[in-house]
Amino acid sequence: MNESVVTHTLRSDPTVSCRMEVDREDHGLAAMDDILVGPGFDGLNRVKGLGSVLTVYAVKEPGKEGLEVRRLAVGPVVPSEKATSGMTYNFIRNVEFFDEDTEEENLTAFLDSVGVELPADPVERKKVLVKLYTSNKIYPRLNKAMYTDDAEELRRHAPYIRALRGVFKRGQSDPLPGFNFFIGSAKKLVKRCELTKEQAEVYQINQKVCWPAFFSTSEADKGGNDAFTGLTFCIRCRDSTEDPNEIQGYFPASIKPWSCFPDENEVLIPPHYMLRVHNINYNKQPANPKKWVIELELADLPPVWDIITQKNWQEFKTWAQAHPDLVDTSKSHSSIINEVVSSLAAEPNETGVDPLKVCLDHGALPNEIDMQTGNTPLTTVALQCLESGKTEQALAVLESLLLAGANPYIKAGPHEESFEQLMPEIDLRLLNCVMGWQYWVDDGVDGKEDGWYLWSEDGSAMLEHAFQEWLNSGHEGRSKLLGVRSDYFSYNVDFLHMKQANTSTGTKRKIRRYRRRSIPLSHDQLRALSEAKLRQELTLLQKLLMRAAVDGLQQATCHLQDAADMLSSLSQMVSATEISAVSSEYEKLVLGDLEDEAKETKETKEAKASLLNLQEACDLNWDTREKVTEVVKHLRDDPHVKLADDLVEGAEAFVTSNNVFQRDGITHAGFRASLSWQNGEKRTDLDMCMTCPECNMQVYHEEKECGCTEDKLCRLNLDIDDRGTPHKSSEENLYMQEPGPFRYKLEVELYSGPPVPFRLQVHRPGQALRVYRVAPHTTPRSGGRIVIFEASVAEGIMHLESCLEHLDVMLSTD
Repeated sequence: MNESVVTHTLRSDPTVSCRMEVDREDHGLAAMDDILVGPGFDGLNRVKGLGSVLTVYAVKEPGKEGLEVRRLAVGPVVPSEKATSGMTYNFIRNVEFFDEDTEEENLTAFLDSVGVELPADPVERKKVLVKLYTSNKIYPRLNKAMYTDDAEELRRHAPYIRALRGVFKRGQSDPLPGFNFFIGSAKKLVKRCELTKEQAEVYQINQKVCWPAFFSTSEADKGGNDAFTGLTFCIRCRDSTEDPNEIQGYFPASIKPWSCFPDENEVLIPPHYMLRVHNINYNKQPANPKKWVIELELADLPPVWDIITQKNWQEFKTWAQAHPDLVDTSKSHSSIINEVVSSLAAEPNETGVDPLKVCLDHGALPNEIDMQTGNTPLTTVALQCLESGKTEQALAVLESLLLAGANPYIKAGPHEESFEQLMPEIDLRLLNCVMGWQYWVDDGVDGKEDGWYLWSEDGSAMLEHAFQEWLNSGHEGRSKLLGVRSDYFSYNVDFLHMKQANTSTGTKRKIRRYRRRSIPLSHDQLRALSEAKLRQELTLLQKLLMRAAVDGLQQATCHLQDAADMLSSLSQMVSATEISAVSSEYEKLVLGDLEDEAKETKETKEAKASLLNLQEACDLNWDTREKVTEVVKHLRDDPHVKLADDLVEGAEAFVTSNNVFQRDGITHAGFRASLSWQNGEKRTDLDMCMTCPECNMQVYHEEKECGCTEDKLCRLNLDIDDRGTPHKSSEENLYMQEPGPFRYKLEVELYSGPPVPFRLQVHRPGQALRVYRVAPHTTPRSGGRIVIFEASVAEGIMHLESCLEHLDVMLSTD
């Protein structure tokens, strides 16, 4: 309970007992606020309206000047964890324990003491009990007794408390005509309170709470103190059943027809109505409790957080349908969509309900930030994968998020890393290039039924282009609006919230992405995709090489004074620009004041070499990417640097992919296999061979394409066939845009020339790079081929069944 002085009374007409003149216009009071006028609790009253301040009950000293007017804010109490009712010892002793034989007599005596006659008719009796509560005869003293837990006053009011509470009992006989319990999926109540941040922070997720007294609230959007901007308690009244006679207990109900003040639209909650904190909506202002909405729900219902943890997805769907406005938790303490993807990615879902789709269908944002972890749904799953390993289920969740418009470049989480940085092996652009767009109609425009409708072909292409611009803008694009034109209309599109707004009419609609799997990409599109992804791979590779170089420099200069602070700064940097900016200062530190090389020690020379290696890594960019092999060699030769095998393998994979790209090859598709080898004095001709299960045509040597038509995503293409050049490296490249639901087999043949070791790397979106290293073999053209792997395809994912030893490469920034 919180009291705050908001204004003081001015001298006014003492004959007007329900009106006060006050000395401030910005007092913030609104209808249904409880107030205390004057010292102590005896001046308890309630605001009826404004102009001056109109009160529901007569002011204790009407017309008097200088009385403090205090707003009384009563939040629900937090009972102990083991408490089932929330009742205090005084309440139980003085109200709950009574003699039924004397109850009628005691109730009659109490009502006589306040000048009210108790009717014999049970229905009329209930009308009198409700009307009495809303009058000034009992309201102040009764609420004081219950708020302050006054044992003596509770004993005095006990017969009335029990009788009034009985009006709100479900399953009662002789209910008031038209008395409806405030229970149902769409039912919610609001009550606003002025609490300090410390008081508001008492309320935690999944915590049980209750009000100790009869508590007045308003039905949401139907009157109440809408002008007040304090903390709001929003009470969800959904129960496990809609039948008021099926479950016993005391529940809220509207008392408007029987109130002395029906214009208040008052809904009365009986005392100790046990609730639970579902979530806290901070409205983007977690430091300002005046903007918070604390969501409460009936404590008897299972918390949605438990439903998610237990993976009861059918029940989750039911919950979301009952509370569609609670699924979007982008401004709230706890994130539903982040909890869902974390639970969903952990193990296969065989319920037939897609909880991620449920979230998105009910307005959850694919880029929602979890206020507790700082993660987006993408980074939530990515971190889970890094910790526990990637599974098909997790990859499916990631793909669904990307398809829904999740931004892989938003830096999130405790280390401010993006999904693209955490899981660079996921081929983002392959998904993005086969997308379409839909908009939601629910207003009957043009006679359309409720549902999703396609954007036009041209409009969808423009929207996808705008979406790519938004993605490439990174974290800055979280709130960027882009203009898009479709047919006769122009729209402002907010990709973060997945909304479009017609610039002419102002009409706003939801939008969403969907995958158009049937549309193959042209060679030019695949080339553009390959370049974009190679650039991303180079950025990640450079970051990893710089980190390795910094670690080596730290080892090489550990003997130098003042090196610790500089190394600490370098180790925190991941940007080549940042490191280059301080490298000259570090060079001075390494070189010191030496005037000639004759005075250099071995340690100083090694430190200078390590610094040069770092500078070489910093200088890597798209135009100098041919130097990756040289940079890796220098780092491997540095005795102070330890390059992980995965990093070396990843660098070699990039070099091979870049060589393929330089020769007009495709480096990123739904499946790609690249064969590479080094020729000696004589050329060696190695050939890959794979048969297309769709058309049964072998792609090999002169046959560069299978017999499938160009509109087939599973069409096999051998876009580079290298016959070897002495003393040069050679590559061959085989790809298809999307594997079909067939079995595949890849073989390698020594067509001509001396046998040499070779390397085969296999790329599949969403899975680790698979690398096969094969020793020289002597299988001439007539002697057959080496089977590298066989594979099966399930739900678009190719699963390799290796026939040779292999290495799975998982590059990580950790």
